[in-house]
Amino acid sequence: MVSKYRLIALACIASIVLAGCGGGGGSTPPATSGGNAVPEAVPTTPTTPVSGGSTSTPTTPTTPVVVAPPPAVVTDAVDTSPSWAPAVSAMISTFDTDADKTSNWLFYPGSEFPGANGSLYEVAGVSGKGAALQYDLGCGTPTFRPSNDSCGRYVAANFRLPANLAVASTDQPTIAVDIRNLQGVAAPSLRVVDGSGQTLQFPMQIRTLEHSGAAAGWRSVQIPVGKSTTYWGGDNNGVFRGPLKSVSIMASSTLIATPPGTIEVDNVALLKTPDNTFELKSNAPLSSIAFPSTYVGRLGAGVRTTAQLDKLKAAGITVVRKDLRWDGVESKGVFNFARYDELVTELDKRSMSVLWILDYGHPDHGGSAPRSDADQSAYAELGRQAALRYKSHNVAGYEVWNEPNMDLRWPSPDPVLFANLVNKTVRAIHLADPKAKVVSGGLANMDTAFLMSMLNTGKLTGLNAIGIHPYRKTAPETYASEIGPIQQLIASKGLSVELWDTEWGYSSFEDIDASVYGNGHDPRARRRQGNLVLRKVLTQLALNAPITIIFDLFDSGTNPKEREHNFGLLTNDGSDKPGMIAMRTLYSAQKGRVFKGFLPDVPPGLHVLRWDGTTDRAFALWTDTNDRKVTVELPSTIKTLTRWDGTVVQPTVTSTGRSVVMSEADGPLFVTITK
Repeated sequence: MVSKYRLIALACIASIVLAGCGGGGGSTPPATSGGNAVPEAVPTTPTTPVSGGSTSTPTTPTTPVVVAPPPAVVTDAVDTSPSWAPAVSAMISTFDTDADKTSNWLFYPGSEFPGANGSLYEVAGVSGKGAALQYDLGCGTPTFRPSNDSCGRYVAANFRLPANLAVASTDQPTIAVDIRNLQGVAAPSLRVVDGSGQTLQFPMQIRTLEHSGAAAGWRSVQIPVGKSTTYWGGDNNGVFRGPLKSVSIMASSTLIATPPGTIEVDNVALLKTPDNTFELKSNAPLSSIAFPSTYVGRLGAGVRTTAQLDKLKAAGITVVRKDLRWDGVESKGVFNFARYDELVTELDKRSMSVLWILDYGHPDHGGSAPRSDADQSAYAELGRQAALRYKSHNVAGYEVWNEPNMDLRWPSPDPVLFANLVNKTVRAIHLADPKAKVVSGGLANMDTAFLMSMLNTGKLTGLNAIGIHPYRKTAPETYASEIGPIQQLIASKGLSVELWDTEWGYSSFEDIDASVYGNGHDPRARRRQGNLVLRKVLTQLALNAPITIIFDLFDSGTNPKEREHNFGLLTNDGSDKPGMIAMRTLYSAQKGRVFKGFLPDVPPGLHVLRWDGTTDRAFALWTDTNDRKVTVELPSTIKTLTRWDGTVVQPTVTSTGRSVVMSEADGPLFVTITK
């Protein structure tokens, strides 16, 4: 990979005040070890067999049938030329010159939180030299650990600029870094020190939708540094004030304390006014990951009744998640599933499926969470009976309990007891139906400590999937930074199971800023919810999620200021909310086309998915970066340009072509172009 920055590197290092490389004056000492206080298969056309013809011998010569050769298969030539390039204002470090070589960076072990170890040393970079920050945040233990233990929190590589870099108040200061982490589990962070002496800290999203797991490739990351929620010293207000004095790259703990590894960096640069112009090309390279041809059959929603099943299917949502209550089907050891048969019948009619949640407790078997061996065996029998009853129907899976890490669902949550319940239930269900899929009850809010304890029991053998509920008030794309370490944690225990998102949505109240969007019934809030829910679905498509369930189909109540009442794709009376319109827009864009995956060559924060039709291609584009916009240059073969809510967008026409400016708030765009 040829660095985007190499052509200007030497000039910027040699004279940091050159035009186009930024300016600066005197320097001040960097934040050093003594002063860093830290807050925490393409479808083929079937051939038709040749039929007819007589078996008798002809009496006259026949004219030979000339069979035309099949049309040549035309494969698009992939255009590997860059689709975008950053606008570098000043090169901070290429690690190739005497002024910025690795030995001029200082290693710091994060001494405020003793226990971390590591080192800093020179390695091969993108081209030329780079630096490797080696980290061990597990007190020498080469395994995954809970991140809230007593071991160290971070290690860092600190660089004081030879001369301060001027940053004006009108600039949009951004630090660009080429970075890679071969282990795929590190949580890098960035620190900068501004002209006031204030330190601002930022997460670095090295794991994105395009790079969610371990990979050998370098990644270009951009981190806007104009404002932070983690800061101290100087102005102490979280707002960057130029000039830029120093930069630090950190390896820190996150949801999981990971095994030791290295973060490699190269080409650290300042971008004062990032130019995120992106050229949408019909034949840009695709990711090398194999994706299912469609999400239909993997996308679902939570339901309570049979109402609006047709509306769901018309939006491409063909899986429903439904409580199968233990106390509603068993009475004194006799099982009767009649109350659930209507739903199954209606789903079968529509070629839809159900994900059953086996919940919540039974008065004859412990009352709430089954804890004793006898009560757990009784619950396992519920699973066996359900699998027998619905073996010949469309069942996506059986979920063992729901949110067992929450006191509301399992009083005094116990991961060891729950793992034992899962073990018994998996064996019972597979005894009745060996082909059934069994998923552990979805863990609320990415509870990795609970998951680790479950995995450590060794009792999850035979399980088909682990359920998670990755709720958050942040952007849905942030989930990409978490899934890789979790998958590696599971694999480290010798398990080969899928991760199912069995519940996740956004409420139009509390999950978004009421001071900006109003209460849960405000049209602005509902549009924001629709934007986020669609991005949640697109995120899971990019991450190849086997199952993703939207919570919820209906608003569960009518109170505009109650979070739980405002999760629906539909209002409480069944009317469409923007979220349902978004699902129909997505379904329309992909219908009749084959999902091909994502484009990896995109600016930071922009995401592009592609579907291929017979004569055209469809793309979904959106950005998750809320403090800057992306200009998308459109190909001349564009057919349609539609916003996520179904409205038609008119591109800007210039002498050089057509383009559209995208923002995070605008939400996803769908583009179709002729091949």
